[in-house]
Amino acid sequence: MPLVDAVLGAAVKSIDVDRFEDEYDRSRIIEVEAVEVKTLADRLDLLAKITNQAALSMPVRQKAADITSACTNEDKSCLAQAIFNFVRSSVSFREEYSEQFFDPRLYVRVTDRLTVADCDDFTALISSLLLASGVGVGTEKIIWRVTGQNDVAAHVYPLAPMGENNYLAMDATLNQPIGYDISQHDQQLIMDYVLN
Repeated sequence: MPLVDAVLGAAVKSIDVDRFEDEYDRSRIIEVEAVEVKTLADRLDLLAKITNQAALSMPVRQKAADITSACTNEDKSCLAQAIFNFVRSSVSFREEYSEQFFDPRLYVRVTDRLTVADCDDFTALISSLLLASGVGVGTEKIIWRVTGQNDVAAHVYPLAPMGENNYLAMDATLNQPIGYDISQHDQQLIMDYVLN
């Protein structure tokens, strides 16, 4: 029985769904392990670990290169928009019902690709593609914005660094354009987590 995260009110775990072959290196296996966490900080740390590992993988790096091929490395706005458009067009949002973190590599596969995600999965996928594209790897890091109501965390989404301390909200779970920051409209800002 998973522990219930008192902050989010959700059972938090990374679930052992299966073992997947890495499509670019068949000798490598994407191990999906079951991990239970007790706090919001532990939850974000686990998601950051999954995100950073995925960003270094060949499937995510190749997908990032493919979808941002029309952009220059210096044009962070173009890179962010291309990644946002890819994620919005290839993955559908689903509400959390049992907290599971899925490796971003499972969303960029050619075959047997995952096509539904909750806010955690969207955050990890967008962030891993940004990192693989070179956004957020320097001194300006990607920020994960945690929002909610009445001081209770309920949602997370990435903010991409655009330079000169400007950030672009990339919440692909909403029916809103890139740049829409729900903490400025409907939800309370709970915390900003810096992805290292």
